Amino acid sequence: MNSETAKKLIELNQNSYSQIAKVFSDSRNFPWHEIKNVVRKYVKPCDKILDLGCGNGRLLKSLEKLKNFSYTGLDNCSSLIEKAQAIFLSSDISCSSFPNSLLSFPRVQICQWQIERESRNIIFINDNILNLDQFNSNEFDIIFMMASFHHIPSQELREKLLQDIKRILKPNGFLIMTNWNLWQIGAKKNVWTSLLSSLLSLLSSSRKRGSRLINTRSQIRSEMAIKDIITLWQNQFPLYYHAFTKRELKKLLQKTNFEVLENYYVKQGQKARWWNGYNILTVAKKIIV
Repeated sequence: MNSETAKKLIELNQNSYSQIAKVFSDSRNFPWHEIKNVVRKYVKPCDKILDLGCGNGRLLKSLEKLKNFSYTGLDNCSSLIEKAQAIFLSSDISCSSFPNSLLSFPRVQICQWQIERESRNIIFINDNILNLDQFNSNEFDIIFMMASFHHIPSQELREKLLQDIKRILKPNGFLIMTNWNLWQIGAKKNVWTSLLSSLLSLLSSSRKRGSRLINTRSQIRSEMAIKDIITLWQNQFPLYYHAFTKRELKKLLQKTNFEVLENYYVKQGQKARWWNGYNILTVAKKIIV
């Protein structure tokens, strides 16, 4: 996939999330089942946490019992950042401007809220998760990517992001992420449905333009691999995903010098198989070289 197509896909997702932010946020107001045990196992008091693709700050619901931690949530959708601020920064907010991003995805502001009695420091940043130059090397104990890494188009960008994450993780720091299992049999959104839609789009190419999904695919499908799919949120707003497998994630992490500690399909908090798991849960540790 060339850089121009990758940029178009990033913009596609950003535009769609901006339009669906309210409904999307309302549908994601509870903790993830599969994260409960992971938080208990890997997150410690006083940890400095970075949440890449934080959305409405949902991860904080899984950290409610943890005291004395620092949390930074980053997302390129300003509407979702506003939702996060409304949920978690409802009082005692101080905001400051921030310089424009190095890329073409503007960072609007940082808002910070500190509860002294719990020693929690919560910051939200509106920026693209590919822009990590703003953070220092060896800064974070744990970095989360909850259903966000699968939105990164192209192997090159995925490898660069992992290298940047490795730089800002502390020695022996953890990367914890979930990615949708888009190989799941019977799911509304999966690789099989995407392939069928692509075939139907090809067969109907001689006809008048159809749905927004077909239009989008006709423009950029030639640069997308089989594992690159576009789905529709509520049959209207297109979103790009990369359909990871466990094996692909493991190889990618090992290539970028991470030690893979856990990597399995999961369904409602329980380990599952590729054909019925909802997500792939992965935990990796920064290797000191």
